[in-house]
Amino acid sequence: MSTFGSLQASYTGLQAARAGMDVTGQNIANATTEGYTRQRVSQSAIGSSTAASIFRTGINIGQGVQVTGIERLGDSILDNRVRAASSTMGYWKVASSAMSTIETSSTSPAPTACR
Repeated sequence: MSTFGSLQASYTGLQAARAGMDVTGQNIANATTEGYTRQRVSQSAIGSSTAASIFRTGINIGQGVQVTGIERLGDSILDNRVRAASSTMGYWKVASSAMSTIETSSTSPAPTACR
């Protein structure tokens, strides 16, 4: 690998590390935010090109690393439970509101005292 190739591989590593630090900073800043789920950076190696490896002897070195995405680290089972509980709560709130409306409309006026 040439000097410039080594610098490019180092540069891509620094970019990936910076993305990791940015995501870590977001995780720390939002640690107390309700509903926030942690995130992590997914990385993969950039493989060496086959054309360059034909003329090369010895070990073929990759060309650095790339960020392939940022993933949320939520638990799908817990997320489904929260959604189900929220849905059930919404149903019972509407039912309670409807029952309260029926109750207030069907009550007779209070009897007045006779003289």
